[in-house]
Amino acid sequence: MVHSVTNQRPFNPWRAGRVLGGHMVPGTRLRFGGFGVMPSTVELLAARPECLPDVHFSDTDDEVIRKSFEEIRDGMSVDRMLADPVLTKRFNSLCRTLGVRQSAADINRRLLRMRKASGGGILRRTTVADKHPGLLDRFGPAVEPAMVKMLVRYGASVDDLLADPELGESFEAMARATIEGGTSVEYRLCALQIRKSRYLTKADTPLFQQLDLGLILDEFIDLGSVAERSNTEIPDGEGIAVLLEPTRPLLVSRFKDLQSGVNTLASRHVLEGLGADTALWRPDPRDIQIRAISAEELPTASVQLWELRLIGEWRPVFNWPLRAA
Repeated sequence: MVHSVTNQRPFNPWRAGRVLGGHMVPGTRLRFGGFGVMPSTVELLAARPECLPDVHFSDTDDEVIRKSFEEIRDGMSVDRMLADPVLTKRFNSLCRTLGVRQSAADINRRLLRMRKASGGGILRRTTVADKHPGLLDRFGPAVEPAMVKMLVRYGASVDDLLADPELGESFEAMARATIEGGTSVEYRLCALQIRKSRYLTKADTPLFQQLDLGLILDEFIDLGSVAERSNTEIPDGEGIAVLLEPTRPLLVSRFKDLQSGVNTLASRHVLEGLGADTALWRPDPRDIQIRAISAEELPTASVQLWELRLIGEWRPVFNWPLRAA
């Protein structure tokens, strides 16, 4: 028997949200048509609740994982150890030798849960400060688009890139094909640094909301296209560079050395990396424009806060989304 649904009342998402315990939050402005698909998808996936695999770990498993990590870590944090595929493989091998039968990815995710104190026991305090300065300038324009593509294609967070060896290898290969010369650890640590830099703290929120892009847009230097760079002089020191098409921003990057950063960002290797494995878009070097602004032209706030403001307002296609801390 076929039941008629013509008299069925329309779905009420507000009421469903109340029943399920959800709540409405302010959203950002959407772009028209297909131009906004990737940024909107990235924002939705980045804000999703953490969904861990339904894998059972016994108390004995957790104790083995904890002790194995303490044996291998040499004072490192969980993130720092998992950023090193060699150390991670040693850790997984030790866990398996001592009887843990779950997959390497599941064991690593369990360790990440221990780091977050949501199960498994307390880990010792990190004693090694491993800063690795300069990674954003050297590899950021390759690593960040790779992070975004992994998020869109697989729903992979940065934790997933650290925990799952296959996802980590795919991410690294994508970043390395765009800018080579880094180690496996450097590409992963750069991803961690980018994720950390995308958090807006409560202390910075009032000033962030007051920043007016209209104050700085005319201060950006037009450097021509990737195909035909202008002879305009690039200021020394820190600043922000932007790649954009006529209809949308593609990538915003902050650099300690703006001159070197512009040369990296505007290279054909980076542009080819942005368009790699993307059948629906082929970037034309003649259409991709480069603009830059020095720290001296950014009033009131730090260069990093202005970078966050630009990313939050423009929502460039290949930038990791901004999140509140």
